Amino acid sequence: MVAIIISLIMDYSVFRISDDTSYCEIYYSIQNKFFTYIKEDINYVASFSLKIDITNLSTGFKNTTIIPKAIITPYSSEPTSHTIDFIPLFLLSGYVFLIKITVIDSVSNRMDSTSMIIYSPQWKDFCISSVQITNRLISDRKTPFEKNGLNLLPFPERLFNIESPLLSYYCEVYGLPKDTINTMIGIFQKGNLIKLLKDENEFNSLKTRVIAGSVNILGLTDGKYTLVIQIKSKDKIVKSEKDFEIVKTKKTNFVKSLKPDEKEIALFIDYLLPQEELSIYKMMSDSEKIEYAEKFWARQDPNPSTFKNEAFDEFLKRVKYADDNFPEKLRKGRFSERGRICIKYGIPTEIVSRSYESGYTPYQIWQYQNLQNPVSFLFVDKSNIGVYELVFSTIKEEPMDKNFLRQWRKYISEEDVFSVIGLSDYIQK
Repeated sequence: MVAIIISLIMDYSVFRISDDTSYCEIYYSIQNKFFTYIKEDINYVASFSLKIDITNLSTGFKNTTIIPKAIITPYSSEPTSHTIDFIPLFLLSGYVFLIKITVIDSVSNRMDSTSMIIYSPQWKDFCISSVQITNRLISDRKTPFEKNGLNLLPFPERLFNIESPLLSYYCEVYGLPKDTINTMIGIFQKGNLIKLLKDENEFNSLKTRVIAGSVNILGLTDGKYTLVIQIKSKDKIVKSEKDFEIVKTKKTNFVKSLKPDEKEIALFIDYLLPQEELSIYKMMSDSEKIEYAEKFWARQDPNPSTFKNEAFDEFLKRVKYADDNFPEKLRKGRFSERGRICIKYGIPTEIVSRSYESGYTPYQIWQYQNLQNPVSFLFVDKSNIGVYELVFSTIKEEPMDKNFLRQWRKYISEEDVFSVIGLSDYIQK
């Protein structure tokens, strides 16, 4: 089975430095079982690197930075479940940036990556920063996460439960007008106000204000919510918001408790099982498959102590992406070859598509830069009817089309041959 590794979770907040510059904090959380620990003297040490790719989507300018890191755990202690930290960045105002973070284990070369789009706003007149949400607000000691006397530990998961019932928030408001203002802080769900934390008028005497506080969320039901902070002056309204989730109830019957469409996906584990297990699974009754899937997803859960199965969430995302992007001849994308690879290995880092107009039959080259080693897949629509076959892959366990290797000139340009990792070693020139 191909492991569904959910190791890296990322979040961010953007604050004002000047009219032209933003201060951005990238918060990340990495599961420590992702790392390889080596015993050194009286400690266990895990060494890794963070690769930070910043692309200005407005100008196309790209910058890459690699930061070496290490986790040191005394021999007598157990490593914590997660490593949590932040990366400070300074961004030009008024631009949109694509930030990609890749974590690389120094021993195994295992990689995981995630990315997000960040807008660095124009800081002029009356404006507001991002909302930072955390489950730990420390006031009794200094930490690297201090802002205006408050220490907010990064919490990129934004997932609250019985063990983490206190939601703390922080944001900054700039250029406040000197008149009566209204401050509203509320928790919304699907656009409806669920809990009002503050709603009052007050006379402002400061140009810049910090808005921070905490709320116990145990009274709210499980689900997805949005914390909204809105400041209203006589002439203008500024608003900032951040999503979070509450999961207080650990579901013992995980698969049975899912919605019908999600339950169907939870049972669709064909691509994740070894052939021997798959043969047995296909012969099971519906009730037996559910029981088998319950145990299967319990084994995949990367953090059983939490109230969420991140492995299934990632699998769900992959299946839905395959259905949306790779349907073929009236069948769902999950049943296509491209869907199978997407579900098994994840959404590719890059897809290069060539159409019939290029002089060849349509084909796609998929590149993965976030697996243990760079990997390529080549799919060809040989009959030009919208059905793509996998003809070559860097991964030896995947099928290889020998007829394609003999007749490759019919299907793919010579230029693209060399962009498919390893293909030039197999083709007959």
